[in-house]
Amino acid sequence: MHFREVLGKHAMDYKEFRFWMDRFYRREFDLGYEGPMDFEAAGVDFNKFEKYLEIIDRARVRRTSKAFRALIDSQPLFLQQISFRPENFHGANSWRIEIRSNSKKIHSTIYTDNQQNEYPIEANFQSRLADREDYRERAVEDLKLIIQTPKIHSEHLYIKTGEFSLYDCMNLLGEVQTQDDVLDGLASVINPSAKPRIKSIYIKAAILEPIVKFLSYLEPGYIESISLDCGYTHGTGLAKMLESEQFKQAKDFNFCSMNFPGSIRDLLHLDSFSVQVESLSVEDFRILREVAFKSFTFQSCRLDVHPEGQFDFDGIRRELDDPLVPSIRQNEFRYLIPNTKDCFEMTINTSGISVTKKKDYREEDRRQMEMRNNFHRLQM
Repeated sequence: MHFREVLGKHAMDYKEFRFWMDRFYRREFDLGYEGPMDFEAAGVDFNKFEKYLEIIDRARVRRTSKAFRALIDSQPLFLQQISFRPENFHGANSWRIEIRSNSKKIHSTIYTDNQQNEYPIEANFQSRLADREDYRERAVEDLKLIIQTPKIHSEHLYIKTGEFSLYDCMNLLGEVQTQDDVLDGLASVINPSAKPRIKSIYIKAAILEPIVKFLSYLEPGYIESISLDCGYTHGTGLAKMLESEQFKQAKDFNFCSMNFPGSIRDLLHLDSFSVQVESLSVEDFRILREVAFKSFTFQSCRLDVHPEGQFDFDGIRRELDDPLVPSIRQNEFRYLIPNTKDCFEMTINTSGISVTKKKDYREEDRRQMEMRNNFHRLQM
């Protein structure tokens, strides 16, 4: 598909383009062909042709004509993972777009200013280089082509726009930036009536607000897991995220690198979550215990308290002493779920607490717990 870039955007009309596609379909790749051009496509199965295109080429072909656009738009595209991240490639700065259509087929495009023009040696990868000065802009443009493809489904989307500190978020005037060219660019090309269907997403970026904006353009209800890693928020991003349908309908949430400014109740609709909080009180633990232990879907949570935050360790420890059964390990407790073979296993230490649902607990351990005189079921 790259010969169109070599010849120029306006070098041929659609009939000539289709003639060359017919030759390519028959595995005739001689671009020096000078014979007569029969513009009648000889039985080309364009559905099969589209099926084996790499996704970036698929997105580019979609822009060549209405016929190709209609064909490609009618075909759902199911992917295992879309990944966009910076990396060091042969000592040069670069960006990689990696597409996994299944466990065995991986396409990787590396955008770099490396002049060696060497391909990486990677098992199961079909890799190519885009070696040019504007490599980052080219990488972002190709990622935008992928994201705006109609009927795209992906199990995972991984976007890392760089390594950041708070200093990196500031401009020359010391003001914190409000934009992210990658995430803002992706949001700008998504058709609201054809939102990408992403099941699990991980985003690492400097500012929370562009992340939340991009999340709002994904299909709500389809996205199950949200993992965010950012260094700064202006204060409006979190409120918008908590109100979004994407967050309300998610099942798993992870929030790294900064304190989660919401309350414990904001998280209790989730099946699992992991966040860092500024404070954790006895009342917070009681709310968690009351709601989570009544849920049929709750699986796990982790609440890490900021090193300089307020953590009522002794108070929560006393809450655990009476109604729960200590395990062999210190500061680990179990709560037997009535009428099931499952239990909740809780661990508390000086950094926070974690709760995990354990399925099919061993029968001998169950009998040992039930025999303890100090075991009392929680009164909910």
